[in-house]
Amino acid sequence: MNKEFSSDKVILFLSDLDFSKMGNQTLLNTVLGYIRNNFKVVLLTSAPKVENIFEGIDFPEEYRDKVIIKRFCPLLRYPRMFFLTFVEFIIQRLRLDKWAKKDRSKVEEKSFFTYKPQLSFLSFLPGALFWGIVLAAKYRPQIIYGYEPLGVLPAWIISKIFSAKLITRFQGTILYPEMRKSVLKTVLKFPFHIISMIVPSDLIIMGNDGTRGKEVLLKLRIPEWRIRFWINGVDKNMYIPNFSKESLLNKFSLKKESKVILTVSRLELWKRVDRAIKAMPQVVKKVPETILIIVGWGSEENNLRDLVKELGLEEKVIFAGKVTHKEVKYFMNGCDIFLSLYDYSNLGNPVLEALVCGKSVVTIDDGSTTDVLKNGYNAILVPKESLEQELPKVLIELLENDERRRVLEHNARDFAEKHLLSWTERMDLEVKEVLSLLK
Repeated sequence: MNKEFSSDKVILFLSDLDFSKMGNQTLLNTVLGYIRNNFKVVLLTSAPKVENIFEGIDFPEEYRDKVIIKRFCPLLRYPRMFFLTFVEFIIQRLRLDKWAKKDRSKVEEKSFFTYKPQLSFLSFLPGALFWGIVLAAKYRPQIIYGYEPLGVLPAWIISKIFSAKLITRFQGTILYPEMRKSVLKTVLKFPFHIISMIVPSDLIIMGNDGTRGKEVLLKLRIPEWRIRFWINGVDKNMYIPNFSKESLLNKFSLKKESKVILTVSRLELWKRVDRAIKAMPQVVKKVPETILIIVGWGSEENNLRDLVKELGLEEKVIFAGKVTHKEVKYFMNGCDIFLSLYDYSNLGNPVLEALVCGKSVVTIDDGSTTDVLKNGYNAILVPKESLEQELPKVLIELLENDERRRVLEHNARDFAEKHLLSWTERMDLEVKEVLSLLK
């Protein structure tokens, strides 16, 4: 993995992410896309080291000597971990956790110890700058690639030092809801996010993931000719024709008549897996053979498990835990309904993969999916304002109506085949744009 190389085309990525087995599929396929197009890749990341970064992911053996990964530790990682551990201890001692569980959707706004973006940027910047300069001096990349907000500012500085082209890449953005309220308050609340978007890059790639990133960029007066607004590619090999659902049921010792609802995500607060759990009491009352399988792990897992116990759903909810991306396809092909109930956007990779696998998708009608999902055609969109009341009804109706599900499944597959790009096709678009900058 850390072999030396020289090449006419070298690209240096700066990011707080990596593509480990439970990691980022978008970053993984971006790196693979450049390697396929004869780039050598240097990835500088603050993501913690994993035992084998290639385990459980589709990273061809012949590509592994074409990527170098350098990791560094941000300044505040260990102080922050100590602080969070101390705060958790105090909460447990004072039994404040009971207060927090009254409304999990509001905890993030009230809590003083959750994500502080300014601290993350300031913690990341020194190490990224130092090691980025070292790596750029050694490998002389023609392209510096700032991946996600933390990677952009150091990438910009390094690109100036070494006269390299600068690409900035965003998987989406959290800024749109804030900017609707007040642009000034957004700048004051998320100054580094704003800076990362307005630095003068040669190309800005904003993921069309439903978070309305292009609208944010235009609001910041970024010239439209610099923006590329693309939906992610998707692994079309995830679809398994004639997949035996029984193999999934046997994995968890479930009965043959079981109906499976599936969620796939990190178990973080804004992913709102609690919404799926809260719908289950009404669902199992009408369709007792229903099982909810939750694939993923994260900081909310213990709270979600507690919620399952409170609702008496221990026999109806399965936490599948950490699952490699290679294994996700078996869950996708074996489920009856795929659920995505995020707070901010519901056009992420799992939804695209569910369409490829020909699944009935149920999500929120929040305007984030209009480019891909059409209510009643290839998905069911539930109004956000009445989600708590309507979601159980929608799930019950679909579970009781096999023909209705089959129509949605057929349309999902048809749409995916006709309109979604494979990752190879999506990255070929990007690399073509980048190569034009080097001419």
